[in-house]
Amino acid sequence: MHIPEPRLNLTNPRFGGALKAMFGREEPLRKSGLEPALRELVKTRASQLNGCAYCLAAHRPAALE
Repeated sequence: MHIPEPRLNLTNPRFGGALKAMFGREEPLRKSGLEPALRELVKTRASQLNGCAYCLAAHRPAALE
């Protein structure tokens, strides 16, 4: 069985600043009062608009729940 290599190694220290910025954007959304399912739909749509297949794949399953 072939296990594909991850595209991004998010544990790599080089991504620390980017991850901090990305998760920092999550805070206002969490405090917005939107229910979790709607927040996932917002993140899914943002991923679509940004053309980010990685983020879309990450957020779509949660948005469909």
